[in-house]
Amino acid sequence: MFAGGILSVLTPAQRTEVLDYMEQELKPRLFHWGVWIMDYRRIRVAAVKR
Repeated sequence: MFAGGILSVLTPAQRTEVLDYMEQELKPRLFHWGVWIMDYRRIRVAAVKR
């Protein structure tokens, strides 16, 4: 979804190979209950000057 620019320089066969590999590596951590879970975190910090 977000790697279109990066993957566009690959041939279709290379793109398929990379996507298959990434799916295999990420599925144990990001595929739960039949759906892909987005891996995204935002850290917010507030500073207080004393």
